[in-house]
Amino acid sequence: MEAWGVVQGGLVADGTVKDVSPETYELFRFSPVLQLLYGLPVGLNKLDDLSTLHAEMSKYGGTVRILLDNLDQVKFLEEYEKAQEHPKKWSAFIKINGGLMYVL
Repeated sequence: MEAWGVVQGGLVADGTVKDVSPETYELFRFSPVLQLLYGLPVGLNKLDDLSTLHAEMSKYGGTVRILLDNLDQVKFLEEYEKAQEHPKKWSAFIKINGGLMYVL
């Protein structure tokens, strides 16, 4: 997982990876601005890795966002978290299929 390379390489801990510029820091200083997006629809087989990555990012005030494109993913994510000792809430982007769009 490429995100692990960023985290384990020390780029998160030393502040190299951040989502705000020095000019906009004051606007975001009280909210998590360090974000990684797992940009593939989440599979059940990836939840352990993503959960561990989420915990590591939390140490630095960051978050991991996931992509959901199916209601079944929401269901197995809920079931996964219910089975955890310390369940968490996930930040997610929802992929919506808007159908075909024609431009004339």
